[in-house]
Amino acid sequence: MGQIVDEAVLRSIAKWPNVPAVYGWLKLDRRGNWLIKGERIANQDTRSAEQAYMALDSLFRCYDNKIGEGAALNTGVYPSVGAAIDALNREFDNPSAYSAPRFAAGMKKVHVALQTAGIGPR
Repeated sequence: MGQIVDEAVLRSIAKWPNVPAVYGWLKLDRRGNWLIKGERIANQDTRSAEQAYMALDSLFRCYDNKIGEGAALNTGVYPSVGAAIDALNREFDNPSAYSAPRFAAGMKKVHVALQTAGIGPR
């Protein structure tokens, strides 16, 4: 019987063991709206947005295995996607100025970058 899990997947799980915990928690609907636990991110607080960013960061690092450990996301095979995800992190530089609609707009930019890169459904 062949191996069930690809070696790259096993390496990713070892490198980012908590990524599977986001399954079903962060979703992208057909209209390009990101959802956390079924609620649009535009309706969520800073903590939910930070968790969404961290989940995207981890998932993208698993997907684009050319990004070195600790390196910026825009250094891999899909620099525009990495740059869009990295831009989300700037929203947390000043937590008291956090804007859910601005974060949601940034998530839409991530969606466009993913589509442009040919990642995910169109």
